[in-house]
Amino acid sequence: MASPTFGELQTEVLSRDYGSTSDLTLIKAWINSANRELHASHRWTWNETADNIATTAGQEFITMPTTLPILWIGRVRPNDASTPQVEFLDAARIRSDSPMATFNPTATGRGAPRYMWRLDNLLYVDPTPDAVYSYKLYFWHGATLMSSDAHLPECPEDDREILVFGALRRAAERDRDLNTANYYQSLWDKKLDDMRAKDNTLFQGVRKVQMPKSYYGRYDRG
Repeated sequence: MASPTFGELQTEVLSRDYGSTSDLTLIKAWINSANRELHASHRWTWNETADNIATTAGQEFITMPTTLPILWIGRVRPNDASTPQVEFLDAARIRSDSPMATFNPTATGRGAPRYMWRLDNLLYVDPTPDAVYSYKLYFWHGATLMSSDAHLPECPEDDREILVFGALRRAAERDRDLNTANYYQSLWDKKLDDMRAKDNTLFQGVRKVQMPKSYYGRYDRG
């Protein structure tokens, strides 16, 4: 089994001489809280996923999948050739010329959706669909609650110590020990920066064009 597990993270928190076994309920909550904070701090490659969604004829919205908490939506892709591509709009930036400004779910016009946007846990489409249209929804998901000691955090194994730092910071805040809380906050921040840099470099960084061979590899990057 990959390590460290949820149970091993609890042991690691206790090994720092901060808390006792009587605090295990709190420690579990602190680790889960740190895990939620970690997921929400970056569009990580390891919390990308996809799920199928579909419209209902005559209904102007789609209920988003609830198996995982959705933090950010990346892309909506038709599942078949007969379903047109939709344009995903940002509900937080509505201009007067935006299709959202004139959206009217009671309008009699029906057809294949051309626009989609998110409000709360619903995806609204315009125009109101006249049939079932199926899409693949790509998104970054939030953390799921860990309860069993065998549960594994979704972040890479080598980076899971960050959850220990997050839990210890919360323990110090509970005890009003601001110096220790700031210490673990600094460890959290450093580890978070390292994780972001590694994630961007390995998976999301811009690839550099290889220089001509006459340079003998001197200026090659990535």
